[in-house]
Amino acid sequence: MLNTTPLVTLLASRAHDSFFNASGELLREQEGGPALYIERVFRAEHLLYVLHTPPSVQVSLTVQDNEEIGTVERASSPLVLSYESFQTPFLFISTILDDFNLSGIESYRGSIFLDIQGYVRDPANPFRKRLWDNFSTIAPAFFCIKGTAEEMATLPHKAVADMQQRGIVLVTRGKEGCEVFAHGIHQKLAPPRVIKTTTTVGAGDTFFAHFFVRFSATHNVMESAQFALLYTSHFLAEIKI
Repeated sequence: MLNTTPLVTLLASRAHDSFFNASGELLREQEGGPALYIERVFRAEHLLYVLHTPPSVQVSLTVQDNEEIGTVERASSPLVLSYESFQTPFLFISTILDDFNLSGIESYRGSIFLDIQGYVRDPANPFRKRLWDNFSTIAPAFFCIKGTAEEMATLPHKAVADMQQRGIVLVTRGKEGCEVFAHGIHQKLAPPRVIKTTTTVGAGDTFFAHFFVRFSATHNVMESAQFALLYTSHFLAEIKI
């Protein structure tokens, strides 16, 4: 019998991305945002989910020397949700800014996977980071967090160290792969191949989504991270700007 029960509730942002070169010339426009890349993975893997998403935002990106700078035009205030009402065993969160108010998230009764990227971006300058001082207050609610090394540095050290012991912390390091901290175990994993590309937009969400898909099926952390690195390499190889 076909299973029609959603496995995960997805809280993710949508965007319209405009890419410019250093001279200000428009290179490409496309739909984007975490929701696009995560849904693409979930659908390809036939994973059932429930999506909550705020109004789409406009993102302007200038690609220069393999770095991305730009602006985000926010469309609304952070959405307030009733987390205790979610019935799926997993909750997956990935945003552009702090698009969902996380107050009360500890009332959710399943396992939460959080990409910290949107919550450590400075709304006044989204391509700079800000300290997430009150992360310690809600950190016990999360089962797994993911971010770059720069993003992880914005969190209180003790809260991250505690998560490394009791849960999963994924630190992505670009062409070097990722670091995995899981229940007191630490391992560095290299990608199967290094892909040279002008932009990595969508790579982090692709990685995290693949990690979740594999982990939800196997509960094997290291295998899931290797699986995610493999499919992120495939994703990067297909980028064309």
